[in-house]
Amino acid sequence: MTIVALALTFALVTVAIGAGSVVGLIVAHRVAQNAADLASLAAAADAVRGADGCSTAAEVTRANHAELTTCALDGLNVTVEVRVELGFVLGSAVSARARAGPG
Repeated sequence: MTIVALALTFALVTVAIGAGSVVGLIVAHRVAQNAADLASLAAAADAVRGADGCSTAAEVTRANHAELTTCALDGLNVTVEVRVELGFVLGSAVSARARAGPG
C-alpha cells in the first residue's frame, strides 16, 4: 500500500512540474509578444516624428522585462524581435517578432 501511495505521489508531482513548465512557457511567450508589439508601435511612432525608433524600442522592451535582439527600420516601418529568458530552464528563452508602420 505504501509503495502505491509513493508511486501515485511521484506521478502527481511529475505532472504538476510538467504543467507548471508549460504554463511558464506560455506566459513567457505572451510577455515576449506584448513587448515586441509595444516596442514596434513606439518605434514606428518615433520614426514618424523623425527620431531614432530603435532606441525607443530598446527602452520599451526593457520596461517590459525583455531584451531587444533585432530592430530594423525600413522608412517608417519598423520590425523588432525580442527575447525573454525562461527562469525555470537555464539557458533557454522565447522570442517574438512584431512589425508596425503605415505601409
